[in-house]
Amino acid sequence: MNYVSPRRLAVRTLQTLGLNRAASDIYYRFFHRFSTGSPGLDAGFEGIFQAVAQLGSLRDGADYCEFGLFKGHSFWRAQQEANRHGLACRFFGFDSFEG
Repeated sequence: MNYVSPRRLAVRTLQTLGLNRAASDIYYRFFHRFSTGSPGLDAGFEGIFQAVAQLGSLRDGADYCEFGLFKGHSFWRAQQEANRHGLACRFFGFDSFEG
């Protein structure tokens, strides 16, 4: 008999019941700690995007490129700040997945 981990069993059960999407949404909203490993990053992005918005530098749009995404927190945070300040940006993330 093959061993099936409790996690795998739970995932299979949720998929069978059609509840995997709802369970994923709940997990990522309430339990998954999506945070940065760089202290001060959030405040830094807030300051940068606020200054750019005040200068009017991105009124016609711009591209934001980030290399080495790791878990993607800083990429996500940049999107949040751009949206909060009404800046029109296209976001491009690159990662080699090599570690």
